[in-house]
Amino acid sequence: MKRFLLFALLVFGVLMQMSLVYAKGGVPERDYRIAVVLFNEGEYEAAESKFSTVIQKGDLNDPEAAVYVINSFYGRASCRIEQGRRLKEDRKFGESLQKYNKAYEDLSVFKSKFEELQDSLKSDALYDEMEMHFITISGQMVQLAGEAGDIYAKQGQYEKAIEWYDNGLQYIDSRTTTYGDILYAKADAVFQLNRYEETLSLLAKFEDELSDHEKASEALLFAGDIHRMMAETSSDSKVSEAHLEKSCNAYAQVVAEHAAGADLDMAKVALLEKGRCEKKLGLMDQAMADFKKIVTYYPNTRYEVDAALEMGDYSFRAKQYKDAIEYLERAVKVSKSLNLYDLAAVSYYWMGWA
Repeated sequence: MKRFLLFALLVFGVLMQMSLVYAKGGVPERDYRIAVVLFNEGEYEAAESKFSTVIQKGDLNDPEAAVYVINSFYGRASCRIEQGRRLKEDRKFGESLQKYNKAYEDLSVFKSKFEELQDSLKSDALYDEMEMHFITISGQMVQLAGEAGDIYAKQGQYEKAIEWYDNGLQYIDSRTTTYGDILYAKADAVFQLNRYEETLSLLAKFEDELSDHEKASEALLFAGDIHRMMAETSSDSKVSEAHLEKSCNAYAQVVAEHAAGADLDMAKVALLEKGRCEKKLGLMDQAMADFKKIVTYYPNTRYEVDAALEMGDYSFRAKQYKDAIEYLERAVKVSKSLNLYDLAAVSYYWMGWA
């Protein structure tokens, strides 16, 4: 009986102490400190729960309590981001995105509440920490938006991906590398929805504003491919020709920028596609010159096979059968050496006709 009474008194004492702590400022500093320790130890789920307790029981109207509540939104967001990344690594993408969504909401609340109440919080010891969080929060929101957008894009949910990319783009300086990365990712998502004109508009920024970005040439190549696709699907010959010309120009820029060999694969692709566009435009001298460059400078590659097939096709249609056979024999030899037997079969087929 005594033992039970002693236990009851201890419990009552703890409850009284907790109620007194909560009465002062509306939120216990102790819960906040515990949450921070749990976060630093990697116990993100437990830390999230503690930060939630602070948020639920705190009083934003009391400046002494408000610092803990507002900072807890930041802390809880950090917990959710880390949990989301772990879930992403485990390929639990749906659960990961739920954490990212909630984290973004928490970061937004932290940002807005700090802006609203910062004047009344400056005297608190936690203010410097909060101000540091506020300064860095835009970068964190951008990174979070990029990660969530990428997950949605990989799952084929392109509208949601675009929404997240836009969330990130609104908080970042357009002169930064990350801005270009997210912009390119958004362009790819828009392209997947067959919104080609909008995609071209986004990619044009790499030529106008982001010419020094590492994805600038890739964006030009992408734009060239889109113009080529639009040319192939247009029923209007003039529109088709206009797209082919734009495609040629984009590929030519890529070739020129990588002439020194900064990215040989990109230069090879661009040179091959440039030749193909010129061929469709009837610019055969330019096309053949490009194909011959590939054969000369990139021998024993898939690109040489493609170029030889293009030259063989042109020579066959021009009734230059001797030249056609020579090009096609070269295509057979190289494709077999590279184990590209499907291309070897195509080459044999055209040789039979020649």
